[in-house]
Amino acid sequence: MTDNDGGYYIYNGELRDTAGTEMPAAAGNKSVYEVIRLIDGVPLFLEDHYERMRSSIRDSGSEPGFSLNALDGWIKKTAGANGKLNCNVKIMVMLTDGGKQILMYISKSYYPDAEMIEKGVKVGLLKLERENPNIKLINQANREAADKKIREGGYFEVLLCNNNGNITEGSKSNVFFVKEDRIFTAPGTHVLKGITRKYVIEACRSAGYE
Repeated sequence: MTDNDGGYYIYNGELRDTAGTEMPAAAGNKSVYEVIRLIDGVPLFLEDHYERMRSSIRDSGSEPGFSLNALDGWIKKTAGANGKLNCNVKIMVMLTDGGKQILMYISKSYYPDAEMIEKGVKVGLLKLERENPNIKLINQANREAADKKIREGGYFEVLLCNNNGNITEGSKSNVFFVKEDRIFTAPGTHVLKGITRKYVIEACRSAGYE
Protein backbone atom coordinates (compact mmCIF):
# COMPACT_ATOMS: atom_id res chain seq x y z
CA MET A 1 0.00 0.00 0.00
CA THR A 2 1.64 3.22 -1.20
CA ASP A 3 -0.18 5.30 1.41
CA ASN A 4 1.16 3.31 4.38
CA ASP A 5 2.75 5.54 7.03
CA GLY A 6 3.60 3.06 9.76
CA GLY A 7 6.02 0.29 10.66
CA TYR A 8 3.31 -2.14 11.78
CA TYR A 9 -0.04 -3.22 10.37
CA ILE A 10 -2.77 -5.74 11.22
CA TYR A 11 -3.80 -8.48 8.82
CA ASN A 12 -6.72 -10.74 9.78
CA GLY A 13 -6.26 -9.76 13.43
CA GLU A 14 -2.50 -10.44 13.49
CA LEU A 15 0.01 -7.63 14.09
CA ARG A 16 2.81 -7.66 11.51
CA ASP A 17 6.02 -5.73 10.94
CA THR A 18 6.26 -4.03 7.52
CA ALA A 19 10.01 -4.67 7.53
CA GLY A 20 9.47 -8.42 7.70
CA THR A 21 6.36 -9.00 5.57
CA GLU A 22 4.93 -7.42 2.45
CA MET A 23 1.54 -5.79 2.90
CA PRO A 24 -1.27 -7.37 0.84
CA ALA A 25 -2.63 -5.35 -2.09
CA ALA A 26 -6.28 -4.44 -2.53
CA ALA A 27 -8.23 -7.15 -4.34
CA GLY A 28 -9.47 -5.37 -7.47
CA ASN A 29 -12.47 -3.14 -6.89
CA LYS A 30 -14.07 -5.42 -4.32
CA SER A 31 -12.36 -3.91 -1.31
CA VAL A 32 -14.55 -1.95 1.11
CA TYR A 33 -12.70 0.60 3.20
CA GLU A 34 -12.97 3.30 5.84
CA VAL A 35 -10.46 5.87 7.06
CA ILE A 36 -10.84 6.77 10.73
CA ARG A 37 -9.19 9.77 12.33
CA LEU A 38 -7.64 9.36 15.79
CA ILE A 39 -7.27 12.37 18.10
CA ASP A 40 -5.35 11.72 21.31
CA GLY A 41 -5.84 8.01 20.71
CA VAL A 42 -9.63 8.23 20.37
CA PRO A 43 -11.20 7.02 17.07
CA LEU A 44 -13.63 9.73 15.93
CA PHE A 45 -17.21 8.75 15.00
CA LEU A 46 -16.30 5.08 15.31
CA GLU A 47 -19.88 3.78 15.43
CA ASP A 48 -20.80 5.76 12.30
CA HIS A 49 -17.81 4.35 10.41
CA TYR A 50 -18.59 0.82 11.57
CA GLU A 51 -22.24 1.03 10.48
CA ARG A 52 -21.29 2.43 7.08
CA MET A 53 -18.70 -0.30 6.59
CA ARG A 54 -21.24 -2.97 7.56
CA SER A 55 -23.70 -1.49 5.05
CA SER A 56 -21.08 -1.37 2.28
CA ILE A 57 -20.06 -4.99 2.90
CA ARG A 58 -23.66 -6.19 2.90
CA ASP A 59 -24.48 -4.22 -0.26
CA SER A 60 -21.48 -6.00 -1.84
CA GLY A 61 -23.07 -9.37 -1.08
CA SER A 62 -21.20 -10.39 2.08
CA GLU A 63 -21.38 -10.08 5.87
CA PRO A 64 -19.00 -8.06 8.10
CA GLY A 65 -17.98 -10.92 10.41
CA PHE A 66 -16.51 -8.64 13.10
CA SER A 67 -17.95 -6.54 15.90
CA LEU A 68 -17.62 -2.87 16.79
CA ASN A 69 -15.51 -3.83 19.81
CA ALA A 70 -13.18 -5.89 17.63
CA LEU A 71 -12.74 -2.96 15.24
CA ASP A 72 -12.03 -0.60 18.14
CA GLY A 73 -9.42 -3.00 19.51
CA TRP A 74 -7.66 -3.42 16.15
CA ILE A 75 -7.52 0.35 15.60
CA LYS A 76 -5.98 1.02 19.01
CA LYS A 77 -3.56 -1.90 18.61
CA THR A 78 -2.43 -0.56 15.23
CA ALA A 79 -1.96 2.98 16.53
CA GLY A 80 -0.26 1.77 19.71
CA ALA A 81 2.22 -0.45 17.87
CA ASN A 82 3.20 2.52 15.71
CA GLY A 83 3.40 4.90 18.68
CA LYS A 84 0.82 7.29 17.21
CA LEU A 85 -2.04 9.01 19.02
CA ASN A 86 -2.97 11.46 16.25
CA CYS A 87 -3.23 9.80 12.86
CA ASN A 88 -5.49 8.21 10.27
CA VAL A 89 -6.13 4.47 10.35
CA LYS A 90 -7.31 2.81 7.14
CA ILE A 91 -9.39 -0.35 7.35
CA MET A 92 -9.79 -2.48 4.22
CA VAL A 93 -12.06 -5.50 3.93
CA MET A 94 -11.09 -7.37 0.76
CA LEU A 95 -13.94 -9.53 -0.52
CA THR A 96 -12.42 -12.46 -2.42
CA ASP A 97 -13.52 -15.92 -3.52
CA GLY A 98 -11.56 -17.28 -0.55
CA GLY A 99 -13.50 -15.13 1.92
CA LYS A 100 -12.81 -11.83 3.64
CA GLN A 101 -9.31 -10.51 4.28
CA ILE A 102 -9.04 -7.63 6.74
CA LEU A 103 -6.13 -5.18 6.55
CA MET A 104 -5.55 -2.21 8.83
CA TYR A 105 -2.69 0.30 8.81
CA ILE A 106 -1.68 3.91 9.46
CA SER A 107 -2.38 5.88 6.28
CA LYS A 108 -0.72 9.09 5.18
CA SER A 109 -2.75 12.22 5.83
CA TYR A 110 -2.48 15.86 4.89
CA TYR A 111 -4.70 18.61 6.27
CA PRO A 112 -4.80 22.33 5.42
CA ASP A 113 -2.72 24.55 7.69
CA ALA A 114 -3.90 27.82 9.27
CA GLU A 115 -2.88 29.92 6.25
CA MET A 116 -4.75 27.65 3.84
CA ILE A 117 -7.86 27.80 6.00
CA GLU A 118 -7.68 31.60 6.07
CA LYS A 119 -6.81 32.22 2.40
CA GLY A 120 -8.32 29.18 0.69
CA VAL A 121 -6.78 26.48 -1.50
CA LYS A 122 -6.44 25.87 -5.23
CA VAL A 123 -8.82 23.25 -6.62
CA GLY A 124 -9.51 21.82 -10.07
CA LEU A 125 -12.39 20.04 -11.79
CA LEU A 126 -12.40 16.40 -12.90
CA LYS A 127 -15.17 14.65 -14.81
CA LEU A 128 -15.55 11.47 -12.79
CA GLU A 129 -18.61 9.75 -11.38
CA ARG A 130 -18.66 6.99 -8.78
CA GLU A 131 -20.35 3.85 -10.09
CA ASN A 132 -22.10 3.26 -6.77
CA PRO A 133 -21.50 6.26 -4.49
CA ASN A 134 -23.09 4.74 -1.39
CA ILE A 135 -20.74 1.75 -1.27
CA LYS A 136 -17.28 2.84 -0.17
CA LEU A 137 -15.17 0.67 -2.48
CA ILE A 138 -11.54 1.15 -3.42
CA ASN A 139 -11.33 2.18 -7.07
CA GLN A 140 -7.66 2.45 -7.96
CA ALA A 141 -8.34 3.85 -11.45
CA ASN A 142 -10.42 6.72 -10.03
CA ARG A 143 -7.84 7.45 -7.34
CA GLU A 144 -5.00 7.51 -9.85
CA ALA A 145 -6.95 9.81 -12.19
CA ALA A 146 -7.63 12.25 -9.34
CA ASP A 147 -4.02 12.15 -8.07
CA LYS A 148 -2.71 12.77 -11.61
CA LYS A 149 -4.97 15.81 -12.01
CA ILE A 150 -3.89 17.15 -8.61
CA ARG A 151 -0.20 16.77 -9.45
CA GLU A 152 -0.46 18.29 -12.91
CA GLY A 153 -2.49 21.29 -11.76
CA GLY A 154 -0.73 21.86 -8.45
CA TYR A 155 -4.12 21.56 -6.74
CA PHE A 156 -4.92 20.84 -3.12
CA GLU A 157 -7.99 18.87 -4.25
CA VAL A 158 -10.13 18.21 -7.34
CA LEU A 159 -13.92 18.52 -7.40
CA LEU A 160 -15.68 15.72 -9.22
CA CYS A 161 -18.29 16.46 -11.90
CA ASN A 162 -20.91 13.96 -13.02
CA ASN A 163 -21.99 13.29 -16.62
CA ASN A 164 -24.37 16.28 -16.45
CA GLY A 165 -21.52 18.60 -15.49
CA ASN A 166 -22.70 19.06 -11.90
CA ILE A 167 -20.18 19.20 -9.05
CA THR A 168 -20.88 16.34 -6.65
CA GLU A 169 -17.98 15.99 -4.18
CA GLY A 170 -14.21 16.15 -3.85
CA SER A 171 -11.93 13.21 -4.60
CA LYS A 172 -11.40 12.82 -0.85
CA SER A 173 -13.65 15.48 0.65
CA ASN A 174 -17.21 16.73 0.88
CA VAL A 175 -18.27 19.94 -0.87
CA PHE A 176 -20.58 22.67 0.43
CA PHE A 177 -21.40 26.02 -1.16
CA VAL A 178 -22.61 28.99 0.91
CA LYS A 179 -24.93 31.58 -0.65
CA GLU A 180 -26.22 34.19 1.79
CA ASP A 181 -28.00 32.19 4.53
CA ARG A 182 -28.40 29.01 2.48
CA ILE A 183 -25.95 26.10 2.25
CA PHE A 184 -25.89 23.77 -0.75
CA THR A 185 -24.47 20.27 -1.18
CA ALA A 186 -25.21 17.39 -3.54
CA PRO A 187 -28.01 14.96 -2.59
CA GLY A 188 -26.97 11.85 -0.69
CA THR A 189 -28.06 9.65 -3.60
CA HIS A 190 -25.30 11.16 -5.79
CA VAL A 191 -22.32 11.13 -3.42
CA LEU A 192 -20.63 9.07 -0.78
CA LYS A 193 -22.49 9.86 2.43
CA GLY A 194 -19.49 11.13 4.36
CA ILE A 195 -19.49 10.93 8.16
CA THR A 196 -18.19 14.49 8.44
CA ARG A 197 -20.79 15.58 5.86
CA LYS A 198 -23.54 14.20 8.09
CA TYR A 199 -22.41 16.20 11.11
CA VAL A 200 -21.79 19.39 9.12
CA ILE A 201 -25.38 19.22 7.85
CA GLU A 202 -26.66 18.69 11.41
CA ALA A 203 -24.56 21.62 12.69
CA CYS A 204 -25.81 23.91 9.90
CA ARG A 205 -29.44 23.07 10.65
CA SER A 206 -28.89 23.55 14.39
CA ALA A 207 -27.41 26.99 13.67
CA GLY A 208 -30.56 27.92 11.73
CA TYR A 209 -29.26 27.70 8.17
CA GLU A 210 -31.30 26.23 5.35
